[in-house]
Amino acid sequence: MRHNELYDVTVNDQTVVLRRQGSSIPSVANILGSEVDEEGTRTIWLDRLVHCGATVSLNDTWVASGAISTVLTCRAE
Repeated sequence: MRHNELYDVTVNDQTVVLRRQGSSIPSVANILGSEVDEEGTRTIWLDRLVHCGATVSLNDTWVASGAISTVLTCRAE
């Protein structure tokens, strides 16, 4: 993933689908767990690495981080 590209993030019950805008090829990962903390931040742990780099902003809502597998975080609205 490049840092200047935007991604559509779709969260289903058991999977997350990331699709780079302008591309029809999705990256799909299974959800290992998720939680929303007291401050309203939603965290989702995935079973694989679907981003490159230390911390990547996927779009205005989601941030991807993690070294072994991706951890997605977003601010609850």
